[in-house]
Parts: sequence; structure tokens; C-alpha cells
Amino acid sequence: MARDFPEYAAAIEAINARIIDLLVPFKKRWLYHPDQKSSASIKAVLPAFTDLSYDDLEIAHGGDAMLQYGAFLNGSFPEDDLPSLWENFTAYCKQDTYAMKLLLDVLIQHSDG
Repeated sequence: MARDFPEYAAAIEAINARIIDLLVPFKKRWLYHPDQKSSASIKAVLPAFTDLSYDDLEIAHGGDAMLQYGAFLNGSFPEDDLPSLWENFTAYCKQDTYAMKLLLDVLIQHSDG
């Protein structure tokens, strides 16, 4: 984005510098729970450290979301099902966002500082 919008490059780069990939501490096993079953995926980490999971969502995996979104983009998703598709996308994105917040809290709680 910084390349495409040079007038905002400094602000975009400042935001990027503050972004932390939460995959890293779980992948490197700085914090690990056996319920992760050797996975650092958010789908494995979230239920290992919280009481939440993706099991009750209609769209429960990123691959499913990509397939359904692709069907929407190419016009092969049934138009009558669009309201439920957007509802399901919203629930999935909401869960992902909340999961990141909860997992950051878990990391902070288990940090030395």
C-alpha cells in the first residue's frame, strides 16, 4: 500500500512496524499447550488457551471462507444465499479478530514482564 499511495507511505510504514504476528510465539513454542497437538494454527491454539473454538461457526476454516468468497466473486454462489453468506463471513471475521485479542492477552499474561 505504501508503494501505491506514496503520500501515506510514512503512516502506513509506521503501522506496519507495530504489527506483531501472533503465529511466531506459538510456532516457536515460546508458549505451548498439549491440546495444540503440535499446531500453531489459530484453530488449534484458541481452544487450547481459551474456552472458544471455531466449531460452532458455519464457516470454520479460512479455506472454506476463500472457496465461498471465490464462488461469490465468479458469480456461482446462489443469490438467495447471499444474506447468510455475509452473516457467516461476519461471524468468522469477528471470531478471528476476537481470537487475536484473546491470544495476545494470553501471551501478555504468560510473559515475564
